[in-house]
Amino acid sequence: MGANAILKSRMEELGLTQEELAGRMNAALAEITGRPGDVSDRTIRNLLNGTSRRPIGRTCAALERVFGCAVEDLGFSAPRTMHHPQEDPVRRRTFLTSATGSAAAAVPLVAQRRTVGMSDVARALPG
Repeated sequence: MGANAILKSRMEELGLTQEELAGRMNAALAEITGRPGDVSDRTIRNLLNGTSRRPIGRTCAALERVFGCAVEDLGFSAPRTMHHPQEDPVRRRTFLTSATGSAAAAVPLVAQRRTVGMSDVARALPG
Protein backbone atom coordinates (compact mmCIF):
# COMPACT_ATOMS: atom_id res chain seq x y z
CA MET A 1 0.00 0.00 0.00
CA GLY A 2 1.45 3.29 -1.06
CA ALA A 3 0.65 6.83 -0.15
CA ASN A 4 -2.11 8.57 -2.08
CA ALA A 5 -0.15 11.24 -3.96
CA ILE A 6 -3.23 12.42 -5.86
CA LEU A 7 -5.17 13.30 -2.71
CA LYS A 8 -2.07 14.92 -1.20
CA SER A 9 -1.54 17.13 -4.25
CA ARG A 10 -5.24 18.12 -4.38
CA MET A 11 -5.09 19.08 -0.70
CA GLU A 12 -1.97 21.18 -1.38
CA GLU A 13 -3.73 22.89 -4.32
CA LEU A 14 -6.53 23.97 -1.98
CA GLY A 15 -4.12 24.72 0.86
CA LEU A 16 -5.84 22.29 3.23
CA THR A 17 -4.37 20.64 6.29
CA GLN A 18 -5.65 17.27 7.48
CA GLU A 19 -7.75 18.95 10.16
CA GLU A 20 -9.21 21.46 7.68
CA LEU A 21 -10.12 18.73 5.19
CA ALA A 22 -11.81 16.77 7.98
CA GLY A 23 -13.79 19.89 8.90
CA ARG A 24 -14.87 20.48 5.30
CA MET A 25 -15.87 16.83 4.93
CA ASN A 26 -17.92 17.01 8.12
CA ALA A 27 -19.65 20.14 6.82
CA ALA A 28 -20.35 18.35 3.52
CA LEU A 29 -21.80 15.38 5.40
CA ALA A 30 -24.02 17.73 7.39
CA GLU A 31 -25.31 19.21 4.11
CA ILE A 32 -25.87 15.78 2.57
CA THR A 33 -27.39 13.92 5.52
CA GLY A 34 -28.58 16.67 7.84
CA ARG A 35 -26.41 15.26 10.65
CA PRO A 36 -22.87 16.22 11.60
CA GLY A 37 -20.12 14.04 10.18
CA ASP A 38 -17.55 12.11 12.21
CA VAL A 39 -14.49 12.44 9.97
CA SER A 40 -11.32 13.06 11.97
CA ASP A 41 -7.77 14.00 11.03
CA ARG A 42 -6.92 10.34 11.68
CA THR A 43 -9.35 9.36 8.89
CA ILE A 44 -7.59 11.81 6.57
CA ARG A 45 -4.19 10.38 7.59
CA ASN A 46 -5.43 6.88 6.69
CA LEU A 47 -6.65 8.15 3.32
CA LEU A 48 -3.31 9.83 2.65
CA ASN A 49 -1.00 7.01 3.72
CA GLY A 50 -2.90 4.37 1.71
CA THR A 51 -4.39 2.45 4.64
CA SER A 52 -7.85 3.25 3.25
CA ARG A 53 -7.94 2.54 -0.48
CA ARG A 54 -11.72 2.04 -0.66
CA PRO A 55 -13.43 4.48 1.73
CA ILE A 56 -16.99 3.88 2.88
CA GLY A 57 -19.87 5.52 1.00
CA ARG A 58 -20.38 8.58 3.18
CA THR A 59 -16.64 9.33 3.17
CA CYS A 60 -16.65 9.07 -0.63
CA ALA A 61 -19.67 11.36 -0.88
CA ALA A 62 -17.97 13.95 1.34
CA LEU A 63 -14.71 13.75 -0.66
CA GLU A 64 -16.64 14.22 -3.90
CA ARG A 65 -18.49 17.23 -2.47
CA VAL A 66 -15.30 18.89 -1.15
CA PHE A 67 -13.13 18.31 -4.24
CA GLY A 68 -15.86 18.45 -6.89
CA CYS A 69 -14.81 15.24 -8.64
CA ALA A 70 -15.33 11.48 -8.43
CA VAL A 71 -13.38 9.57 -5.79
CA GLU A 72 -11.70 7.61 -8.58
CA ASP A 73 -10.12 10.91 -9.68
CA LEU A 74 -8.66 11.20 -6.17
CA GLY A 75 -6.99 7.79 -6.37
CA PHE A 76 -9.63 5.69 -4.58
CA SER A 77 -11.86 2.80 -5.51
CA ALA A 78 -15.50 3.60 -4.91
CA PRO A 79 -17.57 1.05 -2.99
CA ARG A 80 -20.00 -1.01 -5.06
CA THR A 81 -22.95 0.87 -3.60
CA MET A 82 -21.76 4.01 -5.39
CA HIS A 83 -21.61 2.39 -8.84
CA HIS A 84 -24.89 3.29 -10.50
CA PRO A 85 -25.32 2.45 -14.18
CA GLN A 86 -26.58 5.20 -16.41
CA GLU A 87 -30.34 4.93 -16.80
CA ASP A 88 -32.52 6.00 -19.67
CA PRO A 89 -34.73 9.01 -18.93
CA VAL A 90 -38.21 8.10 -17.76
CA ARG A 91 -41.02 9.50 -19.80
CA ARG A 92 -43.82 9.25 -17.28
CA ARG A 93 -46.72 9.96 -19.60
CA THR A 94 -45.58 7.33 -22.07
CA PHE A 95 -44.95 4.88 -19.26
CA LEU A 96 -48.31 5.49 -17.58
CA THR A 97 -50.21 5.20 -20.83
CA SER A 98 -48.52 1.96 -21.79
CA ALA A 99 -48.74 0.54 -18.26
CA THR A 100 -52.44 1.36 -17.98
CA GLY A 101 -53.17 -0.14 -21.37
CA SER A 102 -51.20 -3.27 -20.52
CA ALA A 103 -52.96 -3.65 -17.19
CA ALA A 104 -56.37 -3.22 -18.78
CA ALA A 105 -55.52 -5.78 -21.44
CA ALA A 106 -54.31 -8.25 -18.83
CA VAL A 107 -57.53 -8.17 -16.82
CA PRO A 108 -60.16 -10.36 -18.52
CA LEU A 109 -63.67 -9.08 -18.70
CA VAL A 110 -65.77 -11.09 -16.29
CA ALA A 111 -69.32 -11.81 -17.40
CA GLN A 112 -71.97 -11.06 -14.84
CA ARG A 113 -72.34 -14.09 -12.65
CA ARG A 114 -75.85 -15.41 -12.27
CA THR A 115 -76.42 -17.05 -8.92
CA VAL A 116 -79.39 -18.43 -7.12
CA GLY A 117 -79.72 -17.52 -3.48
CA MET A 118 -81.88 -18.93 -0.67
CA SER A 119 -84.52 -16.21 -1.18
CA ASP A 120 -84.89 -17.34 -4.81
CA VAL A 121 -85.33 -20.94 -3.69
CA ALA A 122 -87.92 -19.97 -1.05
CA ARG A 123 -89.97 -18.09 -3.66
CA ALA A 124 -89.85 -21.01 -6.06
CA LEU A 125 -91.09 -23.61 -3.53
CA PRO A 126 -94.81 -23.88 -2.97
CA GLY A 127 -95.73 -23.12 0.36
